[in-house]
Amino acid sequence: MPACSHCGKTWPWTECIKLSFNFNRGWSCPACGVTQYANSQTRKRSALLSGVLPFIIIFTSTLFELSFPAVLVLALILFIITLIILPFTIRLSGKIEPLW
Repeated sequence: MPACSHCGKTWPWTECIKLSFNFNRGWSCPACGVTQYANSQTRKRSALLSGVLPFIIIFTSTLFELSFPAVLVLALILFIITLIILPFTIRLSGKIEPLW
C-alpha cells in the first residue's frame, strides 16, 4: 500500500482505489493533509496495464473461441483482479513528476 511521502502513514485501500482512477489529480493525505501524487513509475505501470488488458482479452477470446458472454465475464474478472492488485503498486510523491 502506498505511504505518504511527507508523514509516512500508509493510505487505506479505499483511498488507493480513488487515487488509481485519476493519477493526474493530487489527493490529500488522510493523516497529514499534504497533497500527494502518484509518481511517474506508477503512472507508467498503470498505462502499460491498461494497454495490455484489452490485448489479453482479445487474444484469449480468439484463442479459445469464447462467446460474447464469456468474454464479458473474463473482462470483469480481470477488472476485479486489477482493482485488488493496483493499490499495492501505487507509490506516492509530494510533487507531480513528468512521465519521461
